[in-house]
Amino acid sequence: MELDAIINQAKELIDAAQDAATLDQVRVEFMGKKGKLTDLLKGLGKLSNEERPAAGQKINVAKQQIQQAISATEVTAMARNAFISSLNYILSFLMRLNTVKARYLRYFRISVLSNKKLC
Repeated sequence: MELDAIINQAKELIDAAQDAATLDQVRVEFMGKKGKLTDLLKGLGKLSNEERPAAGQKINVAKQQIQQAISATEVTAMARNAFISSLNYILSFLMRLNTVKARYLRYFRISVLSNKKLC
């Protein structure tokens, strides 16, 4: 499989991930002991001495890109979870006050949760 295709496949799986466990599966599939990029690194020995450094560098760049995509998704999920926690706290506080705003926040919360990703 071509390196660009591997990167694109990994990014598609990362974007489609719904939870942290799925992200970890993607990481293992591409960068684990038997991962796709690890297999490419193992195959470097078959290349000539002139081709080896350039190929190794490309594979390492691909690993960095995939790791950055995973990390960015994890950070986004953490920020989203913190936002939802704050929203839940505010909503529960306003509901205790029995205000009209609580009703609107409840609908907003449902809207946010219905679009959940990595929650």
